[in-house]
Amino acid sequence: MKGENKSISKFEHRRLNLEQEKINLDKKRLRLEWFKSWTGVPLIAVLITGLLAYWGQVQKSRDNFALKSAEIVMKAPNQWAAGNKAYALRTIFSNKLPENFSDSFNPDDLPYHAPVDPVKIDRSNLLHLLVQNPSDTEAIIEFAKVLFPEDPFIKKMSQNILPADKANVADAKKPRG
Repeated sequence: MKGENKSISKFEHRRLNLEQEKINLDKKRLRLEWFKSWTGVPLIAVLITGLLAYWGQVQKSRDNFALKSAEIVMKAPNQWAAGNKAYALRTIFSNKLPENFSDSFNPDDLPYHAPVDPVKIDRSNLLHLLVQNPSDTEAIIEFAKVLFPEDPFIKKMSQNILPADKANVADAKKPRG
């Protein structure tokens, strides 16, 4: 019987060793599976990073377009022209600008500023014309006064160049200088 116990114990010992090896192999497989599952994580991270970068570029593009549109509107010569430009941009780019782009701007809410005269006096050309035609100085200045009655440059010039009776300005009796 003692011999059987030895063979059983050898058998048991061998069986235990096999079980231990099985457990070790299962641990290795588990580590391998765990490693496989973590190799997908960097791929997912790269994908998420790419999507976020794309979304950021789309947002930046939208913001730049809205800013450029606002810049175009703000370069208008007066508030009514700005309102018209905003409406035109909203109509043309209805899918790219917010729905309230033109509605949120009301020129009547702003303090009144006289519309800019589209015909602006070019002072250097006027002076050049006066220098080239000294005999027609009075006629040129009178014509400029008719065209630009509120221009301070023309008023000052007529005070200083025309005789007092033709300057037609209350301050004409003041000494020139």
